[in-house]
Amino acid sequence: MSQQIRRIVTHEDPHLDEIAALWLILRFGKEKFPGAENVFVELVDNNAQVTPEKGLLALGVGGGMFDEHPKPNKARKSDECTATLIAKYIGVDMDDENIVRILNFVKNADLKASGGTFDLAQMVKILHAQKMETEEVIAWAFMALDVKMDDPRESGDFSLQYIAFLLREMNPNEPEIAYEWFKIGMEAKLVDQTKFFADTYGEFHNNANVEEIKSLKRTLTLVSIRSDNDQMAKIARSKKHGADADIVLQINSSGNVGIYTNQKHGKINLESLVRMLNAEEQRMRKDIHTTDWDALSAEGMIPNGFWYYHIQGQFVLNGSKTAHVEPTKIPFERIVEMVKISMYPKDEMEKHCDLKTCVSSRKKPCPLYAFGLGACRKIRYDSKYKK
Repeated sequence: MSQQIRRIVTHEDPHLDEIAALWLILRFGKEKFPGAENVFVELVDNNAQVTPEKGLLALGVGGGMFDEHPKPNKARKSDECTATLIAKYIGVDMDDENIVRILNFVKNADLKASGGTFDLAQMVKILHAQKMETEEVIAWAFMALDVKMDDPRESGDFSLQYIAFLLREMNPNEPEIAYEWFKIGMEAKLVDQTKFFADTYGEFHNNANVEEIKSLKRTLTLVSIRSDNDQMAKIARSKKHGADADIVLQINSSGNVGIYTNQKHGKINLESLVRMLNAEEQRMRKDIHTTDWDALSAEGMIPNGFWYYHIQGQFVLNGSKTAHVEPTKIPFERIVEMVKISMYPKDEMEKHCDLKTCVSSRKKPCPLYAFGLGACRKIRYDSKYKK
C-alpha cells in the first residue's frame, strides 16, 4: 500500500480486533500507512459497500485485504482476524513474545469469543454497550495494549485488574492514570451487571420458553424468547442464573432473529439449520438465487441473503447491532420448529418416508430432502446404491 492515508473506515462499535489493528498501524506501521495518525476513524455498517479509493484503509469491512470476514462468493480468511492481517502486512517482530501474546489473545477473542468476564475484549464490548464514544473506547483500549506490549512479566493476563496493575507499576509518580483507567472499566461493568440482574434476569424468567429437544447424540435445552435485551442469550446460557441452554433463539421487536449455541456442552453444528433457513427464506420471498446445498450452508451470507453464519462460533444472525439486515420473513415459530428438525430430523422424516427408502422425486419432491438434510441424503444414497 504505502500511500498517504486519507480515510480509515471500520464497522460501528469496533471490536478489540479492529482497535488492535489500528493500534498496530499507529505504533509500528507509519511507514506502510503514512498519514494514518492524522485521520479520524469513520464508522460504517458491517454490510456496507466500501468502494476502493486512493488513500482508503478499510479495517474489518468492505471485503478488502484487511477484512477476514466471508462475503458472498468469497470464503473467510482462515485463522485470521483484522489485527493478524495488519501485523503480517506491516511485518511486526514475531520474535517479541508480548506482540505474539497480544495477537493470539485478540484472534481468539474474535474467532472463538474466548476469554473471561473482565478481560479486555469483553470490556470493549461493555463500553460500547454503555454508549461510550468510540474515540474514547479506542483511547482506553490503546492504553491497555501499550502496557501489555511493554509488560516485563510477559504475562498472558489481559484482565482489567492486571492491566490496571501494570499501569500503576509503569507510572509510579502518576497513580491517577491507573485509577482513572480502572474506574472507567469498573463503572461500565457495574452498570452492565446491574442491568443483567435488575432487568435481564426478571425478563428471562418471566418470558423465556424453555424446552428439551432431541439431537442425534443427546438431549438439548432450547430457549426461545422475544426480547430486545442484548444480554438475553448470555443469561439463557448461564448455568447459575439462566437455563444452561444449548441453543438460544431470540427475536427482537424489529423482527430480526439471532440463534446462538453453547459450545461448552459439546459441539453443536448448525450447518443443516443454516441450509434450511436460507432455502426457506428464498422460498418465502419468491426470490431463488441458489439451491446448491453447499452454497446454502456456506459460512457468511449467501448472495442477497438475510442470514449470516459463523462456523467457528456456530451462531446465525439475521442482522446485528453492527450489521443492519432486513428482518426475516420466516415466522419465529417456524424457525423454532426448524431448529428441532435440524437437530433430530427422524420424527419429521417418518411423516414422509419409512426411514429406509427415499421417495422424493421431481414430480413429488420431499420437503425435507429439498433441504439437503444429512439423514435424508444418507437414506437416499443407501436405498439407491447399497441394495
